[in-house]
Amino acid sequence: MATPYRLPPNYMRQQGNSGRHFVGRHDEREKLKILIKDEDTQIIQVYGLPYVGKTSLVKTVCQELKDETNPERLHIKHIHISNNSSWSDISNMYNTFTNCCSITNTKWTICIFDDFQNIQESFLPGFQELCDNDFPLHPNLKIILILVVENHFSLMESGLESVK
Repeated sequence: MATPYRLPPNYMRQQGNSGRHFVGRHDEREKLKILIKDEDTQIIQVYGLPYVGKTSLVKTVCQELKDETNPERLHIKHIHISNNSSWSDISNMYNTFTNCCSITNTKWTICIFDDFQNIQESFLPGFQELCDNDFPLHPNLKIILILVVENHFSLMESGLESVK
């Protein structure tokens, strides 16, 4: 009869409350935090199979960063992209968010595009233009693209490798 595995008694204190649902995901959380804090990184892609916790991971890391800094200095916008999303809706939500954040003294402005694989190919030049125009204006802007991919080749076939 196998002995059940037990977490060490101080595990929850070591992981903190925000990480309690990510047993074994400590390295991924830390890597994502490092990328967000890195001044040279502006676009971060988080991709993987459906229902493995990509969105939850990003939200947890953002909450941890909020807990570590002054919450008023971290602004987060979560934009879900569906097959029915129009470019005007996506760009209006994004522009409203970045314009509001430029008025305040923020440490980081994080815009999360969830289910980015649903973005229509015709929207990619507009997305590229947003990035080209906004990164010089908002040096603390971070864009996180969350994508569902069925396999490694899905990302290359999607045309997203052309987004700089």
